[in-house]
Amino acid sequence: MKPFIKNLAKEDKEFQEIIKELITNETVQEMKKYRQHYETSCFDHCYMAAYYCYLICKKYHLDYISATRAAMLHDLFLYDWRVRQDRKERASCLYSWKTSL
Repeated sequence: MKPFIKNLAKEDKEFQEIIKELITNETVQEMKKYRQHYETSCFDHCYMAAYYCYLICKKYHLDYISATRAAMLHDLFLYDWRVRQDRKERASCLYSWKTSL
């Protein structure tokens, strides 16, 4: 995660208020244990996706609150999808949005 973007997100009070309930949730905190992209945790990946969603949706006068919260949860599956699993379990990553709901 790029440090300057992360700092912008941390300093944005409205953004922090929107995701506060989510990022303090015990299950969401578990996302920090799982790698998403290279050295980025699933939590950090979703955090940055949420911030970009927030900025873009707010600029275009869309429902930035719902979009931000959805982006924060968009990869809420607590397993390493790179570890070889049977076909049924492996396919579940395609349906993680159902689990998130």
